[in-house]
Amino acid sequence: PLRIYSFLTAPYFFCFFFWWISLCFRFVKRKIKYITYSIINTLKGGAYMNKVGARNWLSLIIAGLVGQLAWAIENMFLNLYLFEQTQDASFVPWMVALSAAAATITTLFMGALSDRLGKRKAFISFGYIAWGISISLFAFITKDNIAKLFPTANAIFLTGVFIIILDCIMTFFGSSANDAAFNAFATDIST
Repeated sequence: PLRIYSFLTAPYFFCFFFWWISLCFRFVKRKIKYITYSIINTLKGGAYMNKVGARNWLSLIIAGLVGQLAWAIENMFLNLYLFEQTQDASFVPWMVALSAAAATITTLFMGALSDRLGKRKAFISFGYIAWGISISLFAFITKDNIAKLFPTANAIFLTGVFIIILDCIMTFFGSSANDAAFNAFATDIST
């Protein structure tokens, strides 16, 4: 009886399943069409285009993607790198806490400074370049390099400390460029 029941209900199940899938595709197709129309309308001079401009839109998209990519590297992979170099998980909470404190303090002070000076593009440009350089410096902080530089010291501990310090420096540049200047710049040109 179970085989007969499943044999009889299988066509109904598949019909319902394919009907549901077709509804999902129609919904997604409508959303894509609406989003595409909105983007094209904006690029042709729609609602916000007159105020922002194509060049500024491109700048916002590129700088926003670069900033989010750099934060993703820091948030996702730097913890693993710190653990890989030290084999001690106790450094990770210190790095996260000090990086968050550095980001908060930097955003407040550098945001006020960029407001006062009115040089947001300079803050963004210099901050992104320094941010990229500071990210690349992590490649040089390894336990082997620290052991060569400080042969009598605890190389594992110093490696963890130097990675945390460099993370705070990187966060300073990232918060100056992305959190303080870029977000304010995006607001300035779009309102």
